[in-house]
Amino acid sequence: MKHSFFKQTLWAILLAFLSATAFVPARLSADEPAKAQQATGKCMMWKVSSPTATVYLVGSMHLATPAMYPLPKEMEAAFASADTLVVEVNIEKIDQAKMMAFVQEKGMYGGNEKLSDNLKPETWEKLKDQCEKLGLFEAGIQKMKPWLLSMTMQVLQVQKLGLDSSLGIDKHFLDLAAKKGTKVDELESAEFQMNLLAGLDAKAQEHQLVRALDESKNLKEDVADIEQAWIAGDPTAMEKQLTKRQKDHPEAAAAAQKLIYDRNGPMAEKVEAYLKGNKTVFVIAGCAHMVGDKGIVRILQKDNFKVDQSTATPEGNVERK
Repeated sequence: MKHSFFKQTLWAILLAFLSATAFVPARLSADEPAKAQQATGKCMMWKVSSPTATVYLVGSMHLATPAMYPLPKEMEAAFASADTLVVEVNIEKIDQAKMMAFVQEKGMYGGNEKLSDNLKPETWEKLKDQCEKLGLFEAGIQKMKPWLLSMTMQVLQVQKLGLDSSLGIDKHFLDLAAKKGTKVDELESAEFQMNLLAGLDAKAQEHQLVRALDESKNLKEDVADIEQAWIAGDPTAMEKQLTKRQKDHPEAAAAAQKLIYDRNGPMAEKVEAYLKGNKTVFVIAGCAHMVGDKGIVRILQKDNFKVDQSTATPEGNVERK
């Protein structure tokens, strides 16, 4: 695989992982409208309070659509009041050359080893057919390890649906932070996140690949539903959409535990550290980390912090610049 391919897709691959789910929002065509969902009067943001500090938690869609803008004015106002912006990974500061070297080392087979030797025959046959439809042919994928190929496939699929990573919620606030001069912290590092993917055992990697193949059949419908759950400010609907196919792939539970749920505790600990300070902090992490019984919001509630989901005023939102 050519170096130029890495350069063109590396950022999208990392963003796809940041979403912590196979589902990523994509622009829908005019004849494929998203399913309507009643607004809750809330937005995908929570205010967490301690005696000395305030933390705003935002469930991000790292790859978003124009339909999600303008953002609720409460979300924009919360950021404007913050001393620090905290994101999962500051994508503006990633060493691209270092990440490309990582992908070459841990995402590609060396020597004579190839992908078809490491997959079940039925998986390989399904994979070849799907990859050809995406413009990835056998000679190009044989050296790619399953974790890298599954992420690449997801990227290409959403690109075909009109993906625009420049509209990601965290990207929006990173741009504002740069203009305002707001301090930016990270919850994790790019190296940590990429190592999680590369560290999955061979069986788990194949399961991730099979799941990516299966979920591609319903991608348009799924991304529309997730987008509408975000716009409606409905964390219950969001969790349902993000996890609804896990029952179809129980063998992927261990990977989901490692890639999503095991990360929530350490993230919550970092949020609690901010709550012990005396600043106002604006924290953005993928929605999959915020919602559900294992999410950061629930962890903070169990630790007896005051947590309230923020309202979303329909009128007077701040337009995206």
